[in-house]
Amino acid sequence: MILRARLGRGMTRRALTLSLLIGGVACICPLGVGWTSSPRTDGTRHLQTGQRLFHQGKIDAAIAEFKAAVAAQPDSALAHLWLGRTLGRKLEKAGPFQAMLLVHDVQREFEQAVALDPTNVEARADLLEFYLGAPPSFGGGIDKAQGQADAIATLDPALGQRARARIEAKTKAESGSAVEGDE
Repeated sequence: MILRARLGRGMTRRALTLSLLIGGVACICPLGVGWTSSPRTDGTRHLQTGQRLFHQGKIDAAIAEFKAAVAAQPDSALAHLWLGRTLGRKLEKAGPFQAMLLVHDVQREFEQAVALDPTNVEARADLLEFYLGAPPSFGGGIDKAQGQADAIATLDPALGQRARARIEAKTKAESGSAVEGDE
């Protein structure tokens, strides 16, 4: 009776019960809490899903997830790195025309990953491999690869030595094929 007097004469037992339930639920779980996710969690979720799809060989689906991760977290070096890797995998299996369209996207993503986190040795190593594999007309080149090897050497001397050895092997292979072609 005291509650009914405080709430008003028109309040029925059912209305009172509903209002208490709603009020109690609202106190326990305020509206909107946990219903939306932040860009950080969205980006992380897309990144993890993309990595899983990448390892399953579902490259196009992985690309879509990594693009969503980049959109959610444009400053994430890891998201750009994985998008570059996945585009690179697609590039490896693409025909010549599609490869010409993809090569600049791969380069852009690797370079963005390095720009966002210059201490990321994996990103620098992937960019080095891109520079070694792509012809100069498509953004590659030994001089660019050498710049990445030097940066890697300052971060991790052992990996820097491996990177320089990789460049040396590539240079010898190219000069050896040029000598064979002259014969």
